[in-house]
Amino acid sequence: MSYKLGAKYIKKNEGYRDLIYKDSLGNLTSGWGHYLRNGSKVPKIVSHIFFKMDYAKARREYKLLELTLDSIRKIVIIDLLFNMGIEKVKKFRRMLAALKVQDFELAGDELKDSLYYRQAGIRARNNINILRTGDLV
Repeated sequence: MSYKLGAKYIKKNEGYRDLIYKDSLGNLTSGWGHYLRNGSKVPKIVSHIFFKMDYAKARREYKLLELTLDSIRKIVIIDLLFNMGIEKVKKFRRMLAALKVQDFELAGDELKDSLYYRQAGIRARNNINILRTGDLV
């Protein structure tokens, strides 16, 4: 039996799903029956693809915020979107309002006064510094 013939047969039997789903035993699965278990190795090429998808999504979400920031501060907001998603970023109402009027010191203060700041450590401190100064760390 050839590799191609075997692969074709198994793919037909498994069926393809581009969404993660639970199989008949409740295991998270994706693609052609790929079992996603804790500790599974993810090939770096797959991680790059995931990153590109997630980064593109964060960039699209940035446009929905209707901010006009310089390219460096824009990176911080895209980082927040990448990390948390738009629904959580929208909850930073005072920070977003400060950014809309280009009050970067206040925007940094508002980001610092959050659970994100307490959880994200150096990432949060860097993002606050970049918002305030406009300089990439």
